Amino acid sequence: MSHNPDWENEPNVTELEQERQEELNPKRTCSHRLFRMIKVVALACAAAMGIGQAVGLFFTSSGLDPIQYVLSAYMLLFCVVMMLNELEWGKFLYDSALLSNWISRGVIYSFVGVIGISENRIVKVEDDGALPKAASVYLQVVAYGMVIVGLIYFAMGLLCCQIVYSRARKDWEERTGWAAKKRKKEAQRRKKSGILAPPEDSVV
Repeated sequence: MSHNPDWENEPNVTELEQERQEELNPKRTCSHRLFRMIKVVALACAAAMGIGQAVGLFFTSSGLDPIQYVLSAYMLLFCVVMMLNELEWGKFLYDSALLSNWISRGVIYSFVGVIGISENRIVKVEDDGALPKAASVYLQVVAYGMVIVGLIYFAMGLLCCQIVYSRARKDWEERTGWAAKKRKKEAQRRKKSGILAPPEDSVV
């Protein structure tokens, strides 16, 4: 029997099915996942900082002077804006020239973090004072975290990583859109031929 190398190189049924599943259920690239993780961290820092500001504003307002009270209110507003920006809620925020560019976004985030650090140092920390020790440590940690996130955005902006993220996101949206159309066509074809569609749990 003659040896046929071309036959051996042909993909088997399992490989073809795996490729089909990858086409129907596309996965994000590693770079896309990394950028999304950074956005999640930024969102978490903004939320944590906003919670700290809200606690200090509404529960310890008696120990704050008017300037500190107004500063806490502004900081809370900034945190809400940053959260909406990371969630991409509100086109007027996401399309903003300052917040859409990663370099300027990093500067703003770092600036807010530095204000949080300075604000925490100004408030007198005593057992019966305006800010308990545990709350002071919490605000200090999240403020430094916001500074670090801002520096990461700034560095990624300088390295043109935003272009890489935009391409990865566009590629993901195109592949998911194509996969959705293909799944719809397959469902229609199965329906016409009388074949039951696979259960939802089989979709990866």
